[in-house]
Amino acid sequence: MKLSNRILSMGLGAALFSLPACSAGMAGAMGGSMDAFSDANVAASASSSNMDEIQTSQLAVQRAQNPQVRQFAEMMVSQHGQFESEMNAMLQAKGMAPMDNAWSGTLKRHLPPTLQMLQSMQGAQFDLAYMVHQVGAHEMTLHALDTTLIPNTRDPEMAAMLRDRVRPAVADHHQRAMQIVAMLRAGS
Repeated sequence: MKLSNRILSMGLGAALFSLPACSAGMAGAMGGSMDAFSDANVAASASSSNMDEIQTSQLAVQRAQNPQVRQFAEMMVSQHGQFESEMNAMLQAKGMAPMDNAWSGTLKRHLPPTLQMLQSMQGAQFDLAYMVHQVGAHEMTLHALDTTLIPNTRDPEMAAMLRDRVRPAVADHHQRAMQIVAMLRAGS
């Protein structure tokens, strides 16, 4: 089996990012009740997602071989960094601090092994693994935004930011990541 097919056959499993584990973590964080997920939980979850995107993309800026992968990584660092800064400023102005929950904790626990795995790769193998991770991470974030984060945000300013700016950007990132994965697969 070719290396690229072997990496893709791993899909979004535990080696790169475990969507089922994160979904279970999100359900656990909500404790079975939509009311249990506060704005502080939403903020922590959004921040954890941003940190995954920023840190894996910082690595990709340094290691990506393919120019499109490097450009994508630069965009991730810039845009997710901007969202993180804006969210932190908004929280500070409101006197609110992010409050970790099962889902944000799951994201944080998955980041070090993901970074370690990516650091062990180079060249085309790295590019494909990074982009596959981006597809899965953005897919998971879209799901979280639609089912948990936006519906449970009570603060109107935070809800508007997530709905009107963050969600469209994440959907665009997801689409671009899928296109790059397809391009990388076609080239192998």
